[in-house]
Amino acid sequence: MPDKKTIDDLREDCECVSAKYCPLEELVRHAPARLYEQHKVVEMFKWEASNYLKRRVDWKEAYFLWCDLGFAKKFSKVYHDGMLHKEIWQQIEYNLRPLVDYEFKRKQDE
Repeated sequence: MPDKKTIDDLREDCECVSAKYCPLEELVRHAPARLYEQHKVVEMFKWEASNYLKRRVDWKEAYFLWCDLGFAKKFSKVYHDGMLHKEIWQQIEYNLRPLVDYEFKRKQDE
């Protein structure tokens, strides 16, 4: 079970942060912290990729890119129990340049 620091980190932007009951917290308490911390890092990546490509990147595409461009592998090398998503994001040497090649290929396939 994740510790309080991890749960607070994951709930940072949660709409029910001031509520007595939080469905997200219930889920987090019964699953590995690694799963949720990686999801939060993918959320940051999704936002960065959307800005970089100047278009909306949805969750499906974000997870595809996360894996296809090697970010999932980098996450697995950097992550250890107790890390928070912002720490992980800072340690992953992210280079969004491969997104240009991806976008070019995507447009050709349309």
